[in-house]
Amino acid sequence: MASTFRLHLMWACAAVIAGLLSAAACAHAQGQPWRHGIIEPKSDAGFQVMAVRGGFAANQGLKLELPYFQNDVIALRALLAGELESYEGGAATAIIAAARNADVKIIGCHWQTVVHSVFARAEFKGPQDLKGATIAISAPNATPDMIGRPISRRTTCRRPR
Repeated sequence: MASTFRLHLMWACAAVIAGLLSAAACAHAQGQPWRHGIIEPKSDAGFQVMAVRGGFAANQGLKLELPYFQNDVIALRALLAGELESYEGGAATAIIAAARNADVKIIGCHWQTVVHSVFARAEFKGPQDLKGATIAISAPNATPDMIGRPISRRTTCRRPR
């Protein structure tokens, strides 16, 4: 099961990279770099940065830049401000923006299911115990916020400092 998921993830990442590189060809034809925003790379970010750090984009004659953002809400704001051509993040922020008539499109999503989990102290036995509790999130309207709010209407979601 895990190997099947990894295979699907690898193909999805390859498809995203191929799509970015083909889109970047248009920008490169005009001498402009393709700026694709990503959340700050952490331990599993190899697929995100391999096209640039591994030299694949440069070998194809493409100038691909990967500006880093603290979360996908900030990356979405950069996209809407014209600072990015694309970004990688959760679907929730783009769906909310599109519902508010922002000029965004989701062109791909490799998630088969929501990959977030809620971790709590031992005294919390289930979602019903989270009423009135504080849940740490990355940013308002980011995917962790969208997951945390339905758990309990009375749960307070707070961004860590």
